[in-house]
Amino acid sequence: MKFGENNNQDLMRQIEDLQKQVNDLKTTLSESEDKFRRLTDSAPVGIYFNDAQGKAVYINNKCAELVGVPADNALNFDWIPFLHPDDRDRMVSEWENAFKNSTEFHCEYRWVHQDGRIVWTLGEVIPILGEDGKAAMFIGTLTDITERKQAEKERESLIVQLQDRTAEQERFIYTVSHDLKSPLVNISCFADLAELDLNSGDQVSAKNDLAIIKQSALRMRRLLDELLEISRIGIKKNQEEVVNLNTLIEEGIFNLSGLIKEFHTTIEVESDLPDVRLDKQRFIQVIENLISNACRYSRSANGGSIVKIGVVRNTEKLTCYVKDNGVGLEADYLEKVFGLFEKLDSTSDSTGVGLAIVKRIIENHGGRIWAESEGLGQGTTFFFTLPVEKQ
Repeated sequence: MKFGENNNQDLMRQIEDLQKQVNDLKTTLSESEDKFRRLTDSAPVGIYFNDAQGKAVYINNKCAELVGVPADNALNFDWIPFLHPDDRDRMVSEWENAFKNSTEFHCEYRWVHQDGRIVWTLGEVIPILGEDGKAAMFIGTLTDITERKQAEKERESLIVQLQDRTAEQERFIYTVSHDLKSPLVNISCFADLAELDLNSGDQVSAKNDLAIIKQSALRMRRLLDELLEISRIGIKKNQEEVVNLNTLIEEGIFNLSGLIKEFHTTIEVESDLPDVRLDKQRFIQVIENLISNACRYSRSANGGSIVKIGVVRNTEKLTCYVKDNGVGLEADYLEKVFGLFEKLDSTSDSTGVGLAIVKRIIENHGGRIWAESEGLGQGTTFFFTLPVEKQ
C-alpha cells in the first residue's frame, strides 16, 4: 500500500468520525429541543422568546392558547392587534423601551381572544444580555389572571354594596330617631291638649286634637309598614311567572284609579308590550310606586298631569320607561331620589321609601333603574331594565 493511500484512509476515517459526531450532536440537540418543548408546553404559563428586534422566535402552546391563535402558526401572527385597545399603546411603549434600553418590565394587560373573550395577563419580560451589554434575546411569560381580576371586580362591587348598605343603615337610624319621633311628639303634645280641651268642655278643639293624633298614628304606621316591606324584599320571594306588561300596567292603573282621578292624570300606555318573567306581586309595587310618584310631581299647563309608559327594545335587555311632564329634577338629585328616606319635598306626606323599594325590586330581578331629567320644570323619566322573555 502506498503512503498516500494511508493518508487518504486516515482522512476518510476522520471525516466519518466528524460526521458521526455531528449526527450525534444533531440527535442530542433534537432530543433537547423536544424535551424543552414538552417541558414548556406543560407549563401553566405562556412562555415566549423574542430576538433583539422583537420578532418572536419561540412560543409555547399556553401562550398561543391565551390569545387564541393556532400554536403551529403563532410565529407568523402580528400580536399587536390582539392587545386590548385600551392597553395597546401602553404595551407597545413598554416593548419599545425594552428593545431600546435592554430593560425588563412587569405589568398587567388585556388581550382580546379570537373568540371575543377578554383575557387578563400578567406579563413579565427579561432581557438576555450579550457580551456588548445589550439584549441578545428577551424571555417573556404570560400568566392568566382573568379569574383574579374578576374576583377583584366582584370584591369592589361588594365593597360598594356594603358602603351603600352602611349609608342606608345610617339613614335608617336617623329616620328612627327623627321621622318616627315627629309623629310621636305630635301624639304626645295633642294628647295633652285634648285632655285640657276636654276638661274645659271644648269638644270642638278636642276633636281636632284627636284628628291630628289619629293622622300622626297613621303616618307612623305607614312608615313602619314600608320599612318592614323593604326589609322583606330579597328575603321573602314569590314564584316568578310570565306576564304581559300591558296587563301588569293596567292592573297597577286600576289600583291607583282614585289617586289618578285626584291629580287629574292622563296615563298613556304604549300598546303591544312584550311578556316578561318576574315576581308579579312585587312588580305591581314597582308600577304603582312609579305612577304614584309621577302623579304627585307632574303637572301640565292646565293643572293636570300626563304620564307616558312604554319600552325601548334591544337584543339583551328590555328597557321600560315612565315619563312625566312635571317638576323635573336637578342633576344632583337623579341618583339621590333612590336613597332610603330621601324626600325632594319636605312638606309632602311621602315617607321617602317608595323609590328605594322600587330600586331594590328591580335589582332583585337582575335589572337596574335610573332617572333622567333636563332640569327643573322639564319633567322626569324613570328607566328600568328587565330580562327579555325568550320566545
